[in-house]
Amino acid sequence: MSGRNLNKFSLVNDRSRQSGTFVVEFAVIAPVIAMVLVFATDMVGKQSLKGRMQVLAYSAVSVIKERVELYGETNADAIDGKVLIDSNQATMVYNIVKDSMERTMIGFDDRKMGYAIEQYKVDGETNKVHHTTKLSDNNITCQPDKTLDKMKELHIKTSWNRPVSLYQVTFCYQDTNAFGDLIGGNYSMVKASAIMLGR
Repeated sequence: MSGRNLNKFSLVNDRSRQSGTFVVEFAVIAPVIAMVLVFATDMVGKQSLKGRMQVLAYSAVSVIKERVELYGETNADAIDGKVLIDSNQATMVYNIVKDSMERTMIGFDDRKMGYAIEQYKVDGETNKVHHTTKLSDNNITCQPDKTLDKMKELHIKTSWNRPVSLYQVTFCYQDTNAFGDLIGGNYSMVKASAIMLGR
């Protein structure tokens, strides 16, 4: 075999080896790239949903606080003239939020959404604590990361030495679990909370 033919043969072998190496490397790295893409897509979708829910949670807690502060004296269970949240009010607020989600989110399913509405109130005369929580009645378990009774740093008094009422609204939504399905975990629950102090 001449030197020229030998060089051509070596060049072909080198290219075949490089091609084979590339195929092996791509086969190893392709699943990692696919997982990163799925993770990024899943995360962007969940962050968008969380942002929308955060705005609605803030709006809901604002409505609850204002209603309690302004119209509490009409309720038989009022403490210091401030109403305690009842189930009808909790359902009313949830229905407003649900209607908003239906208008702004494609594929929204109210069976995948839950809520927890909290009020923490201390009676100014007896110092008795009234901590009420209204939970959604569907199968979605929705709890805040930290309940109001454990937020000691927010248990303050006004300039008139009256305990401040606290309100917290938490919304949860069971979203898709694309990334979790790949790695065997469950990251489908999206949660958003908002806290507000009474007057």
